[in-house]
Amino acid sequence: MDFCFRNILKKKWEIVCPSCNSPEVISKGRQYAVYPAGCIVLIGLPYAILHRASTPMLYACGKCRHEFGKRTTLAKIAFGVLIAICLSVLAFLVIVIVRL
Repeated sequence: MDFCFRNILKKKWEIVCPSCNSPEVISKGRQYAVYPAGCIVLIGLPYAILHRASTPMLYACGKCRHEFGKRTTLAKIAFGVLIAICLSVLAFLVIVIVRL
């Protein structure tokens, strides 16, 4: 049996079309090409950086032309941090409101 760690990683990270399972996918970049400056002013720079990092990459299938998005590992981590921040702020607000 030929065991190769590289083949396992390649299969795990290989991006395939969810419609036709074709490995012929074309990267189209981030979901939002230009990030609006108003969001940075309203929500703050660190939060805007996390929000931008959590956006999925867009791909298009070479065979069936289906467009789909997929988050990278870094995007999944940033998305988790965003959720943790939101839950922390919500818990803080609930505690403050209950004490009033």
